[in-house]
Amino acid sequence: MTYQSISFVEGALEARSLSQAWEIEAGYRLRHRVFCEELRWVPPSPEGLERDCYDALGFPLGIFDPTENLVGYVRMLPPEAPFMIEKEFACLVGSGWELCKGKDTAEITRLAVHPDARVEGQSRRKIALCLYKAVYQWALANDIRYLLLEVEPTFFRALRACGFPCQPLGEPKRIPPALTESMAARIDCEEFRRRMAKNNPGFLEWMTHATQPAGKSLRWSASAAA
Repeated sequence: MTYQSISFVEGALEARSLSQAWEIEAGYRLRHRVFCEELRWVPPSPEGLERDCYDALGFPLGIFDPTENLVGYVRMLPPEAPFMIEKEFACLVGSGWELCKGKDTAEITRLAVHPDARVEGQSRRKIALCLYKAVYQWALANDIRYLLLEVEPTFFRALRACGFPCQPLGEPKRIPPALTESMAARIDCEEFRRRMAKNNPGFLEWMTHATQPAGKSLRWSASAAA
């Protein structure tokens, strides 16, 4: 299946699908900084790049500052790819849950904001919001309704505070080797639209509307992923 790429600007930031070799390598380096050096979820590598078997089928998205430094990253795994939640993080799914992996389901993996990122007054929180918008734009562009993810409980609460209907799929557990507390969750994009249309239409409009780098505006249909 062919998947649509995304690209938009948000103030001093630009979000886009990664396709060039230097962009992809920058993503591996940011992943190494966050997941190997800071969180210690995976062992460090001598070359300072964090890569795995899921990269071959994943779709990386990045947030760039005005000097083309990568300040945010996420990898989307499409429904035909194996999911990390099916293998590495299967223990996070509670016994009462059965993963329904349809063609409208994708997995959010390796989501990270650069620890030192500060872009012309843009806080790390604003960069994270731009990253969430990139995920949502990719989901809209590719008819994805359900998003699976594995996160720390504090990040789970932050997503809920932003209005994302994160449904826990089990109790938090400590995952080796770092024994970081993590949990599995699912976001229903259709439920997100329903809630935001009622409770925060301005935020829904911001998430849905994208300004292209050349200045052209794009607004996906609110029912695109239904």
